[in-house]
Amino acid sequence: MAFLIKNIFGGLTGSLGSYIFRNRYGKTVAYNKPVKQKVSKSAASMRARKKFALTVALAKEIISFTELKQIWQKSKLPGTSAYHKIIKFNNKLTSNINLTTNNKIIPGFNAALIKDIILEKKSVVIKFDQNELLSDFDANVFVICFFYDRRFILQKDFIIKSAKTKCLGKDVLLDNNFYASINSLPFNKYNKAIIYSALLPVNNQEKIISCYTKQIIL
Repeated sequence: MAFLIKNIFGGLTGSLGSYIFRNRYGKTVAYNKPVKQKVSKSAASMRARKKFALTVALAKEIISFTELKQIWQKSKLPGTSAYHKIIKFNNKLTSNINLTTNNKIIPGFNAALIKDIILEKKSVVIKFDQNELLSDFDANVFVICFFYDRRFILQKDFIIKSAKTKCLGKDVLLDNNFYASINSLPFNKYNKAIIYSALLPVNNQEKIISCYTKQIIL
């Protein structure tokens, strides 16, 4: 409903038709009335929204690392930014319930240098293939851990933990293992985790050395 202020020559305030009138600094300003959109509560719509929310959470974690963000930005995948490219690429790989081992933190790449991943209470242990490891191998290691299948009803549906550390080849030649430290891993709160890892050379971040993904039952 619209009202006249002061007298017939005064300002108009309130709603009239598809407009809202407000007084700003002695002048009457008209705004388009916002359109109310109904949010579907169907099971299919709720699953689609959760799927998209999971993909967005992964995308935000990936672009928090400048080096990973630049790789996506320079890729030829469709999208106006690294963020949009990650979402477009990964959303079709995300399930209606959780992220999957098909999701990527590096676009469309795989290599054999990483042999396995083990999750410990304070670190992600990366096991390298001895036949592929070189003494002059120096890399930045990126690890993103997705914890899901909560054990308690009041716990969040999922938690993502991540870290970037430097790995020197000479330090891992003895046992072929590298320990990427991550604080406060929620072992007691979730039943499952998916670990996404990527290795990029210290001096040439556009080149990808290796990436590896694994699901772990906690």
